[in-house]
Amino acid sequence: MREKKEIENFNFYLKIDSESSPLDTLTLGLFIPISIFIESIIIVGLFGTPSRIENLWYIVLFIFLAMVWSIDQFLWQIIGKEIVIINDKLEIHKAGKLFTSKTFIRIEEINSIEFSVDDQTMKFEEKYFFKGGIIKVQTHKKDIRFGKSLTREKAIEVARAMTSVIEEIECHTAEIGK
Repeated sequence: MREKKEIENFNFYLKIDSESSPLDTLTLGLFIPISIFIESIIIVGLFGTPSRIENLWYIVLFIFLAMVWSIDQFLWQIIGKEIVIINDKLEIHKAGKLFTSKTFIRIEEINSIEFSVDDQTMKFEEKYFFKGGIIKVQTHKKDIRFGKSLTREKAIEVARAMTSVIEEIECHTAEIGK
């Protein structure tokens, strides 16, 4: 796991590489060509003898969506990264996938940042990166988690560093407002 952290002038930057088991990556890597093969057989059947196979478009669509999701998860496991940036707001980016996601939280909306193991998340969801992480950002509206591949010690260190930077930003903002 590579990490880069800078705390300077109320800025924080952290890049966390996604880590997964080789078996998970292999499973998804095998599912993709198998689904392409099945999809192509069904499409050939639909065009070749459409009267015999009438309503298989739903299956084609389902397999296609499952394949796209698998490619997205496969890329996440191979080259995925969570990037956390604190400037005037907290930004959490999930990059290295087909569908990157960005979460922006204003500093004043953050109640706390802490290490937290989510016992409510099902094991399947944890395993395939649907949600979760061991760093929890509590806001007024909802909890946001990230840092699934961090160790317990590193997560505690990152949560403390982020809290420290946010407190410094809040103090600086309060001084400017006076």
